[in-house]
Amino acid sequence: MKENFNISRSGTMRSGGSLHCNLLKSRFEKFLKTNKGTDAKLNDPSNPKNWQAVQTSDLKFVDSPEYAKYMSKIKQIKTEFRNFDKII
Repeated sequence: MKENFNISRSGTMRSGGSLHCNLLKSRFEKFLKTNKGTDAKLNDPSNPKNWQAVQTSDLKFVDSPEYAKYMSKIKQIKTEFRNFDKII
């Protein structure tokens, strides 16, 4: 039977719990097998799906009304960029 581990705030491990993040768990298991870690972030900070909403902090950014405004502005910027690229 595979034993579950729980990492405390101090960094020590305790058995009996479970890791809350599958990504963290898989990276930890890889570390145990290879004795090599990773410097990769847990989530991609450039991805809006990982952002928290500013005005409605209880929502993720993609679920907030701000997201529609953001996507509209991104679309506008891309359109202007394509038009500018045609001029040059």
